[in-house]
Amino acid sequence: MGVLARRDIPSLTKYQIILARDQYRKNPSSQHVGVLQGVIEGDFALCISLYHGYELLLQMGVRSLFIYLWGIMDGAKGLTRTKNELGRNEDFMGLYQHLRDMFSDTAVAPEMGGVCRSNTVLEKKKEFIYSHPKLRKLEEIVIEHFKSWKNRCSEQEGSGGPSGDTRVMIFSSFRDSVQEIAEMLSRLSPAVRAMTFVGHSTGKSTKGFTQKEQLEVVRRFREGGYNTLVSTCVGEEGLDIGEVDLIVCFDAQRSPVRLVQRMGRTGRRRHGRIVVILAQGREERTYNQSQCSKRSIHKAISGNKTLHFYQHSPRMVPEGINPQVHKMFITAEKYEPGNSRALCKERRSSSLQHKSAPFSCVTGLCGATPASWDTGLALLLLSLSLDIHSWKYPCPESGVWFIFHHRATD
Repeated sequence: MGVLARRDIPSLTKYQIILARDQYRKNPSSQHVGVLQGVIEGDFALCISLYHGYELLLQMGVRSLFIYLWGIMDGAKGLTRTKNELGRNEDFMGLYQHLRDMFSDTAVAPEMGGVCRSNTVLEKKKEFIYSHPKLRKLEEIVIEHFKSWKNRCSEQEGSGGPSGDTRVMIFSSFRDSVQEIAEMLSRLSPAVRAMTFVGHSTGKSTKGFTQKEQLEVVRRFREGGYNTLVSTCVGEEGLDIGEVDLIVCFDAQRSPVRLVQRMGRTGRRRHGRIVVILAQGREERTYNQSQCSKRSIHKAISGNKTLHFYQHSPRMVPEGINPQVHKMFITAEKYEPGNSRALCKERRSSSLQHKSAPFSCVTGLCGATPASWDTGLALLLLSLSLDIHSWKYPCPESGVWFIFHHRATD
């Protein structure tokens, strides 16, 4: 029909299919009217659906593909025409029936996903099927990490070596893959205590975590109830996950920002490790493109050839005051888990005592001139606008040190 110009099917991408569909919608042929136009639109939708399943097969494995196809054939995804078209294809139905026989006891997995219900699904599986070679590699990495950590703790016990428990965090973009990884790692219990971590959204075939469930999982992960967290992108930022020694990315991301966010979950208290598991071919090329974009951003910032700063920003600090940068080395105090509750109670009681005051100010204004009062007021307002909780600044004209401490109110 001349709708899809590219004939090289193996190198066809989802973007090219979507682009061809958009071009067809803008400039439909006069020969394709009425029912025929609807048939072509349905064929585009079928191609996009099948291509998504193809991507799941390459990146996540056979099980993720089955769960996606099961959602189509069961009607949960609402793709009625796609279901009917696939149902008329004997080759596809033979493949689908083979997948159903292989993963018959996991067909109900997408309906679960709660904090309490997920363990029931994991217990049902007697023999785990590695639906993708990356799963075996992931299992090897996790086992090696916990073994090496245990050996280091036993060898360096009493000599200042690593102490306490270790934590592992695994990222995957799809919930079905998260569930599969957690099921695989549950077989390694009690050495590996895995738990899933997903977002709030709930669809026809998936159940998300409520905020209460998310906070409970994070709390138990920090306190050692779980030592391995298998998360979607919801765990990349915005939550106090705690100390993590190993980050494993089960898939590649086009955005370098997301990879940096994942990497930022480790290396906070001691040296961390990041492992990215890639399938050869398309996923490997995606990762290389992401690294190329990352290098381009660094080059633009460091070279300052394409990045230009705005030159007419108004001055925030009053005229005549020229702050100087003071380099300081700040050493983080050793974290004591037993004192965390006492510190929280102390902070709460302190905040209740001063709840009525928007800020408190301690200044050395004895003998200060009115000009220094104006300077002090300007600095105080600046500290409030920049949300600076505590700072000090010398006023040269009067020899006065301004020391500010302020607290934000509820």
